[in-house]
Amino acid sequence: KNKIKIWNVENFRGDDGTNCVSTLEGHTDEVNSVAFNHIGTKIVSGSSDKTIRIWRVGTGKCILKLEGHKAEVTSVAFHPDGIQVLSGSADETVRIWDIVNDVDDKCILTLNGHLEQVNSVAFNYDGAYVVSGSNDETVRVWDVVEKRCIKSLTGHSGEIYSVAFSPDGMKVIAGSEDTTIRIWDIVENKWAHSLYGHSDAVTSVAFNH
Repeated sequence: KNKIKIWNVENFRGDDGTNCVSTLEGHTDEVNSVAFNHIGTKIVSGSSDKTIRIWRVGTGKCILKLEGHKAEVTSVAFHPDGIQVLSGSADETVRIWDIVNDVDDKCILTLNGHLEQVNSVAFNYDGAYVVSGSNDETVRVWDVVEKRCIKSLTGHSGEIYSVAFSPDGMKVIAGSEDTTIRIWDIVENKWAHSLYGHSDAVTSVAFNH
């Protein structure tokens, strides 16, 4: 509990736990989300203890602790260039954090608009846009430069548990408590597809690359 484990899956040695190469300890409550940076040297984690932590993979050490959310952190992601991280929280906000520059306030942007808990967040391919999904049954697309919500995508009849951008950034996918997956074309600003077949909540979605 409250720990993160890193596993070696290339040189598999068995089912006895010996493939665990590192255990990261520091959070004081459940860890809800983890992600690697694109070169695999750092990990970001979000926890019910309301904090975000940045870890160095090679040493297993926490190198930065980010505080500011007023409720559990439910989702985290690295910016494509690795100098920022994104977070979503039960406090209904989406935040972007500077993890490189020496600034007093590491939270450089707070995005307000959701009416309930944010469950999932993601950057697009170049970090210019953010997508978020919430218990308020909406998916929101945010312009990072303009610091505002540019699209509120509706159609789901249940909480949104997972969101992602397509590799080209032109579409958004969402999985919901309502058992469906929806895809929106955000360039044409229209709903594109609904995918049916699951008999329970869809908790994770992704595009192939």
